[in-house]
Amino acid sequence: MWAKACIKPKANRKARKRCVKESYRHRNVIERFFGALKRFRRIATRYDKKAANFAGFLWLASLLTDQF
Repeated sequence: MWAKACIKPKANRKARKRCVKESYRHRNVIERFFGALKRFRRIATRYDKKAANFAGFLWLASLLTDQF
């Protein structure tokens, strides 16, 4: 696996762990983006039964969110 965890360590931890701030920032942006997408009820509940309809609304919802 090439993915690495990038969870920010607690400030009062005795044994300090390293965290790359840039990768942590990118992960945070992606998490906020998916949170914004889940505000659309149609996506959160998987209302559309066909994959093409779901993907189409997913594209539309991602254009409507102003996260980036």
